Amino acid sequence: MELPSKFREIFEIVSIIKSSTGLTNVEVKIKAPLLPGERGCLLLDLEDIMCEADPSIRIWHTPLGDKNTLRNLRGV
Repeated sequence: MELPSKFREIFEIVSIIKSSTGLTNVEVKIKAPLLPGERGCLLLDLEDIMCEADPSIRIWHTPLGDKNTLRNLRGV
């Protein structure tokens, strides 16, 4: 399975896991930083396009972690 050409420069597939319920969970990560609103719209567009070929596909984004520098200073 590969990403549609429109999304190859933005996302990279990290893992593909078929569940026992028949769903295919595709985990992707972003190659370049995007604003949350842009990222959400692109992920939904990617899932819509990939679901046209296989309706059991679900797109998941790799967690980004805590990017808040003030929270990272706790305990210092």
